[in-house]
Amino acid sequence: MVQKYESGGRMWPHIHSRIVGSLLLSQVTMLGYFGVKKFVYVPLLLPPLVATIVFAFICRNFFYPSFDVTPLYATCEEPRKRPSVEEIKQIYTPFCLSNCIARDDEEVGRRLQGWVQDEY
Repeated sequence: MVQKYESGGRMWPHIHSRIVGSLLLSQVTMLGYFGVKKFVYVPLLLPPLVATIVFAFICRNFFYPSFDVTPLYATCEEPRKRPSVEEIKQIYTPFCLSNCIARDDEEVGRRLQGWVQDEY
């Protein structure tokens, strides 16, 4: 079962591509910096760059297609209740703004009474 706060691994392709992209950027930056400094062993920095590109290509071809298909256990579970817009507004509206949005005096009174009881 996928928890509410989990994505079920659906974010991994996005995160992986950013990690590989930043790794490539750092390797190219290092290659340029050492090239400007006339470092003798700059040609030794080319194989890791090529290996990173090959690794990214392999991951994209072999592992990314499995993320296109929704797992069966996620499709078989009962759908969660979707809250209405009014419930969302009530949950996320701060108390100080509740009287501006909710004009119902009894609702504001109940909220105020619950807040006073919680505080004292």
